[in-house]
Amino acid sequence: MIEDKGCFDIDECLKSNEICPGNQFCINKEGSYACLACDKACNGCTGDGPDMCIKCAEGHHKKDNLCINSDLLGRKKQENLARYLTYFGLCVAICIILQRNIYAASMIGLLVAIYICVSEYMIANSNVQDTTANMDILGPA
Repeated sequence: MIEDKGCFDIDECLKSNEICPGNQFCINKEGSYACLACDKACNGCTGDGPDMCIKCAEGHHKKDNLCINSDLLGRKKQENLARYLTYFGLCVAICIILQRNIYAASMIGLLVAIYICVSEYMIANSNVQDTTANMDILGPA
């Protein structure tokens, strides 16, 4: 499209909000347009990603203008509780062993401390997110 010769691209997406069917949004392309599926967290969107939702999909809710999975919050609390109970159980085991043999308790205590430190470091530095690209290009309607 050469603008200095009188040709220019028409943004079909601006012509109508209803150009893409269903749970999709419009992307302008040179000479055409494409419809892409909204993020799985959305029920209607204006662009790609959970921050572009018009309304959140079932099982998701808005938090800080972002649709997030409601189940993840409850699961995270359960994971934290289980982790801390495991750490507590390991400490109780060390106390029981300490009554029998101070050297064994010292070695096991050191290993448990290393285990807890490494576990917490790995959890704090893990960034598990859905980074798959939105490849649902459906083409012009």
